[in-house]
Amino acid sequence: MPDIVLVDHIAGFNHTEKFLKFLEQKGWDLPIILLIDVASEREAINLQSNGVDDYIFLDRPNRLPISARKIRKKYFFKKEKERLETKLSQNDRKYKGLIENSADAIMILHPNGQNSYVSPPVERILGYSQDEVEELNFYSLVNPEDSSAIEEGFLACLEMPDLPLSGIPIRVKGKSGNYFWLEATLTNLLNEPAINGIVANFRDITRNKLAELENRESEEKYRSFFENSMDGILITVTDGKILAANPAACRMFQRTEEEICKVGRFGIVDPEDQRVATAIEERQEKGYVKAEVTFLRKDGSKFPGEVTSSVFISASGENRTSMILRDLSEKERAEKEKEAVLQKLREKSAKLQTAQRIAKLGYWEQDLESQSLYWTDEVYRIWGTNKESYKPSLDSLRSTIHPEDQEKFISENAAAMAGLRYLDFEHRILLPNGSVKWVHERGIIFY
Repeated sequence: MPDIVLVDHIAGFNHTEKFLKFLEQKGWDLPIILLIDVASEREAINLQSNGVDDYIFLDRPNRLPISARKIRKKYFFKKEKERLETKLSQNDRKYKGLIENSADAIMILHPNGQNSYVSPPVERILGYSQDEVEELNFYSLVNPEDSSAIEEGFLACLEMPDLPLSGIPIRVKGKSGNYFWLEATLTNLLNEPAINGIVANFRDITRNKLAELENRESEEKYRSFFENSMDGILITVTDGKILAANPAACRMFQRTEEEICKVGRFGIVDPEDQRVATAIEERQEKGYVKAEVTFLRKDGSKFPGEVTSSVFISASGENRTSMILRDLSEKERAEKEKEAVLQKLREKSAKLQTAQRIAKLGYWEQDLESQSLYWTDEVYRIWGTNKESYKPSLDSLRSTIHPEDQEKFISENAAAMAGLRYLDFEHRILLPNGSVKWVHERGIIFY
């Protein structure tokens, strides 16, 4: 492309206008100087409004270098201005795009809390439109419990121009009425004429804050469980070191938490109890174990206990174990008492069976709901059967009643079932070997 175009303009001809239209159609912006005679000056002046930059009289060619330098300088500054304007426009679009599509919201606030600029993400976070937020005072949106924090932040920001003050967590009311947790970063740019305010960058930390509060509540809940559990609880390292003991464990071992942590695993379990090593091996293999072991109190006395232990990964990524401990002394005592009672019952039952065998008295019982029968050993002997091969039932019992006594057996039992009288009658039974035996039955119904 030429630096300058010289056009020989002749009065009365329109070739210059055609050339200018041609350049316009091509989109070419070129400096143009007309070479004219005196008669063409008026036309040259008019053509300057259509894109001609200057004109030179043909009889004054010495002006051409001066005019050319002037026009080239003019075009240089014009192109440079266009380039800078384009660059600024591109930067404006870039930064505007960054602000509008940022996850953070940006406000320009006056010290009194009034907004002079609000970025589009505010609507996504709080639900207000940009126009609505600009009409609101920012302080009115802050949760009253957080007002002092943001006010102190503003005061500190006013004392530190150009320096960002970050990490201020506050709750801001959204359009729905719900509060959102935002982390504010304040920068004092009151001395910047184009901004003249405090730039507040807000990041939505609601999800993180709620998770933090949930974790805190969870920690408090488990801490409460740890402190108030009726069972002993220990937090340990897999090598036997004890990190924490709850009050129930301290009472169980008659030691303080510090003492339990100091003596470690083998200060609270009987080292001669082989079940301890077995339980540790099982926990290493499975990550979990439940076992009974012998524990030691501070005074050296031993007591039976149950331990439930599992391995978990701590927040720092290290293996830890939780142990729930129960003192089985009462359970063992109750089991011994129960066994003693059962033993006495077994002895009495044996004596009763011996007495029944000597007196040839048998006892049988019918469950009216399930219709099942229970016979003592002596009843089996009276009927000439054994409990291994014969299962008593109503049908099998009736089949052993002598045919001539069937009606009597049924009527007597029916009367007893109706509560009319106790069972007290004699009848014959047929034994497996075909012989007949007389028996006397006595019985009552009880509920």
